[in-house]
Amino acid sequence: MAYAGRWYGDGVAFGMHYDLHANAKDTDLGAHVRIEELLPDLGLMAPQWIQTDMKGGPGMTSWFSTTPTATVSPGVVQDALHGWAAAARKLGVPIHGHYAGLDDEAAWEKYPAWRLVPNPAGKSTGRPHICPRSEYVDKLMVPQLIEAVERYGLNGFWVDGEVAGYMFCYCPRCRDAFRQQTGLQEPPTDIEDPQWLKWVAFQRQTFVEFVTHYIEAVHERCPQALICDNYLYTYRMPGEPVAPSDWISGDVWMSLDEVRIEARFMATRQRPWDVMGWAFDKPHGADRASERVPWEVKSVARLQQEAAVCLSLGGNFQIYETTNLRDGRLVNWRMERFGKVGDFFRERQELCIGSTAFPQVVVLNSEQHVYSQKVDNLFWAYDLDAIHGAVYGLSENSLSVELMDEWALKPVLERYPLVVAPEQDNMSDSMVTELKGYVENGGNLLLSGAAAYERFGEAFLGATSTGIEEDAVFYIRSGDGSTPVYSKVWRKLAPTTAEGLSAVGRTPLTNAEMTDFPPVVINKVGKGKVAYIPCDLFKAFELTRYQMIRVFIGAVVRALKPPIAINVVAPPKVDVTQRLKDNKVLVHLLNRQEGYISPANPDGNPTPAGPVVISAIMPNKPSAVQVLFVEGTTSYTVNDTEDGTGTVVRLVVPEVPVHCTAVLTF
Repeated sequence: MAYAGRWYGDGVAFGMHYDLHANAKDTDLGAHVRIEELLPDLGLMAPQWIQTDMKGGPGMTSWFSTTPTATVSPGVVQDALHGWAAAARKLGVPIHGHYAGLDDEAAWEKYPAWRLVPNPAGKSTGRPHICPRSEYVDKLMVPQLIEAVERYGLNGFWVDGEVAGYMFCYCPRCRDAFRQQTGLQEPPTDIEDPQWLKWVAFQRQTFVEFVTHYIEAVHERCPQALICDNYLYTYRMPGEPVAPSDWISGDVWMSLDEVRIEARFMATRQRPWDVMGWAFDKPHGADRASERVPWEVKSVARLQQEAAVCLSLGGNFQIYETTNLRDGRLVNWRMERFGKVGDFFRERQELCIGSTAFPQVVVLNSEQHVYSQKVDNLFWAYDLDAIHGAVYGLSENSLSVELMDEWALKPVLERYPLVVAPEQDNMSDSMVTELKGYVENGGNLLLSGAAAYERFGEAFLGATSTGIEEDAVFYIRSGDGSTPVYSKVWRKLAPTTAEGLSAVGRTPLTNAEMTDFPPVVINKVGKGKVAYIPCDLFKAFELTRYQMIRVFIGAVVRALKPPIAINVVAPPKVDVTQRLKDNKVLVHLLNRQEGYISPANPDGNPTPAGPVVISAIMPNKPSAVQVLFVEGTTSYTVNDTEDGTGTVVRLVVPEVPVHCTAVLTF
């Protein structure tokens, strides 16, 4: 049975993460972390759990570690960990330590035998890293984590700097292990080597073994301690989560879009989870490391939007705060801002946390496809553009979208009215078989990508391939015109049993210079239907976000006519998420528009979006219909279906602020 993880319960769902990454240049670490200094500012935010600084990328602690191999920053003037732990106990909330694992510059300098050896062909670059097979884990990492629990009473750890920055190691330890596991004499150094994917798989397994080892070692000595490894088993690392981390988490600063992706996938891992939203941001495209473009704290509304994504999917949310105040002081006006986010979160917490999926649309993020890609930066270099484009393109057509890998989807496949496999060229053979059976039994499948033709076959797709064109731009009919779509490969189709919808154009003209092949075919198979788009449509949407591609995606879904129980008509900037909680059906509406801070709008609230029309076909009449977290009047009707076998509930929400929820109680 898979490890289900552990957490503190639904009452611990809004957290704060604070780190400093102590270094050799520090001079006043911990000077202002006395309990009487921390409590007033922490009280402004009122987090339900805290994660505080222990050891960052420089490898130095901001506290007086007594582990023999530890490196304490020379700038520690007062034990910061003691102050934070005391404040957490006074507030009655759990406290975790932020601990950089394999990213440790001090250990790299002090212990050369622990060093990761980069690719001898010069392919791997980056900051000094530690080999996961070295003595580091048993001589420094595990003892230091145990020390923090036994000396300071820490409740757990959020381990950082590993998934996002993992590098392949070519040290003798790793070479020998590779030899023993594969029978190959030497690991490849060139990404084009035929054995490269074996080397990548070995490195991935090495990492999982490393994480499993330190978690089990700490759990054995401190069984009450909870441990998470940042980004472990998030959507860049799909597949069955076998390492025994207690919860799933990842820090996100890039965009609200990234939160939308991460949260949807984390919600399927069958463990407690949270997204850590950075409290600060830079302009899009700015150099993350540049001091010439400093960080600015996000608006209240921006953080509320990120929190609402997690709430709508039943998960937790924490805010990552750090400042240029190296002495540990918190900034009270920023803590007040986070407190407003906390008020927003707690108002929704009881309704939202712990909800389960209301199956509607699911996007496949096949682990087999992901790991078939040749990468030279494990985890972070995989091309997931098509996954992004599918989630965004479907969501922006007012569909409730989930994101699953093969491991999560196969057991629940039959529950979903619509499954979308966006350019998942190398999904497993068993997944192909399962999807074919799903359609035969009445399911609706949307496939894209030229390679899907070979995987699923002419008979299933109802069309014959008449050729391919590479690196081509064609125009597809959408709305009142046409939109250009680039694809690395376009497959030309001649429908046999399928119906082709319109035709692909070579120019923007819609009445001339058309090809003789369609942009999509829809075929009836058994009791169900399959729609096939023979190009990289979803990757094109991610790279362009062209509105007319979005409109085309919506048209294809409508042509399939999947039996969606709850249909929503909303502006594209309103995300729809449908969930179940106790005896309630929840329809979450999230306004993703950007708001602007002004004297009249200090929280940066977006312009309300609407109207939104919700039409739900339910087997029974609800005992109550409500729309929560919104001001103004909402209207609804409840009527029998035409055949008398069910109930139609129709709601109209005039305006969505940041987030509101329609609740049908049964």
